[in-house]
Amino acid sequence: MPQLGFARLKAKAKSKALERWQENPIYIELNQIKKAVPNASLAYLFAETVRRMIETRRQSQDLDQIKDIVRDVKERVGAVNGDFEQCRDSLQDAMTRLRGLLDSKKSVKLLSEAVSADEEDENRRQNVQLDSLASPDADGKVQIFFMGDPDREPYLLPQGPLMTTYNDIIWHFYFNKIVEAPELWIRREDRKVQPFTASGRHWVIVTGENTIDETVLDIVEMASVPRCYIVALVDNGEREIPFPIGVPIFGLEPCCEEACGSLRTHLESSWKVRVEHARLFRKQEFGSVLDALLNSINFPPRRNELYLKVVQRTEEGASDAAATNEAPEQ
Repeated sequence: MPQLGFARLKAKAKSKALERWQENPIYIELNQIKKAVPNASLAYLFAETVRRMIETRRQSQDLDQIKDIVRDVKERVGAVNGDFEQCRDSLQDAMTRLRGLLDSKKSVKLLSEAVSADEEDENRRQNVQLDSLASPDADGKVQIFFMGDPDREPYLLPQGPLMTTYNDIIWHFYFNKIVEAPELWIRREDRKVQPFTASGRHWVIVTGENTIDETVLDIVEMASVPRCYIVALVDNGEREIPFPIGVPIFGLEPCCEEACGSLRTHLESSWKVRVEHARLFRKQEFGSVLDALLNSINFPPRRNELYLKVVQRTEEGASDAAATNEAPEQ
């Protein structure tokens, strides 16, 4: 029963904090920025950083500077009509300015304890810390895998009263310098969606403001992938691996310095494996897409709809995988 009461207090404090935040004029400006920016994850990250800094610096002279940064970003993204690169540059510049305002030790302490700025609730009395690590063998703890690096140990998400939405995870990875520009994907299993393997495993990109309701996630470091990418399910017969693949924008940029002509040629020119099959989850009637051109029309960005069956290459002199597009090996 005490645990149940503690949970109610946490939910009540979180709800009140949200109500206060939604009454803040900055909240409206941040929503306008998020709607104007095509890179949703970076916009959510910026908005979440601003929110947390405002919640913990109500009496600080930094507050005016934070508001100035928000208004500057709003003007800059509003003037470029959704241009991806200019919006990204504006947000990254703003994040650098915000980080410059952070006084590391004081900020970590404030941010980890700031459930409610006005109430001495149960969370504060028990000094719940944002960075208290989860027990590896505890049920229900969220594991986060690093997409494109399948052999890396999964990250066990810290538990605490502030870790309730996917936005909280994105901000946590950024603030603690684990991943500079994170984008989250939910791992699911449903053969009605992905019929090519027995598991039905597939990935869905996360909307940051949703409540955390999954225990297995994958994270993409956007700084290490092209601005437009898809997630392919790579099946090597032993493992099913999600892998980000850069996709050129149709009509604006080529996928290679010399036109490669097909998805197969594009992948095998840099990967250490041979691609045997390429199919789309929801368009099975199309059959193989190995000979399709790789562009944003044939393969819409930020989706997981491509299945790739790969085998080890046997020919001599197979090229090493490019550092930015290294395929998972068997």
